Amino acid sequence: MSAEFVVIDFETQSACDLKKAGAEKYAADPTTRVLCLAYAWPTGDVKLWLPGEAIPADLEAHVAGGGQVVAHNAPFELAIWNRCPDMAAFPRL
Repeated sequence: MSAEFVVIDFETQSACDLKKAGAEKYAADPTTRVLCLAYAWPTGDVKLWLPGEAIPADLEAHVAGGGQVVAHNAPFELAIWNRCPDMAAFPRL
C-alpha cells in the first residue's frame, strides 16, 4: 500500500476491568480476547480481520516495513496489538 499510514481499531472483551487495570494489564490478561480488528488506509475501504483468519498481507507488509499506524485511542490499540495473545503472530509495533 502506498499510503503513509493505516488507521486501526480493535473491539475486545475480557473479564478484566479496563478502567481499573489500565490498558497494558488489560491487554495481557488471559481472559482478554480480540473480537475483531478494523483497519483502513485513508483512501481505501475499511477492512475487517477476525481471530483465526490469516494475517492480512497488506497490513502485515505495512507494519513490517515500518509503516505508520494511527488510532483514536492509541495507547489501548498499541497495548492490544503488542500484548494480547490473539495478536502474537502479527509483527510488533
